[in-house]
Formats: sequence, C-alpha cells, structure tokens
Amino acid sequence: MEGKYEISVFYRADSGTSQIHEEFKVLIDGNYIGQTTDPNQGDDWEEEYLGEYQLEEGEHLVKVLHLWNWQEWGPQSVIPLEIRFSLKKDCQPILTIRKRVDKSSADPG
Repeated sequence: MEGKYEISVFYRADSGTSQIHEEFKVLIDGNYIGQTTDPNQGDDWEEEYLGEYQLEEGEHLVKVLHLWNWQEWGPQSVIPLEIRFSLKKDCQPILTIRKRVDKSSADPG
C-alpha cells in the first residue's frame, strides 16, 4: 500500500564488551535508511526507530548489511533481526521482514 511508513528494527543484542559489533545498515531500493547501534547495555532485545520513508505501491528490495568484517567479527548472534514497517496514518504493522543473520546469508559487498 502506498504511503509514508515508520520503520523500526527489532533484534536481540548480546551482553559483554566482546560483542559490540552488532551494527547493521538498512537500505530500501538501494537508499540508505539508517543503521542499528547496539548500546551494549546487556543481553536483551533492542528496538530502534529508523525514521519515516515514503513507499510507492509495488515491490521493494530491503537489504541489511553488517558494518563489520565477517571474518573478524562474525554475525554476533543478532538473531532474529526484524525490520518493521508501520503505515503512518494508523501505525498498524502491515509487513515484517525476518532475516537470519549468519555467514550463509552474508553479503560481503
């Protein structure tokens, strides 16, 4: 449905100073929307608001890129990572994308 959407990210963050690289860029149709920033305040669930984005009716490509080197840091157990789209006029979630972040689905570029 065409309209302005509020976009947020929901993910599980690990505790401890050794796992501070749970940061991802989010792109829609190649346009940078925002990124996660794990506050490293404990082993918990994080929800971050990425802002508003106008979407036209049709298909859209959502891409999530790990900000750190996969060989050095790995996926850091951010499972699941969900991107939530809520149509702004009534703010009801109409689409959730779940992506398992692991080396098999990694996009190094």
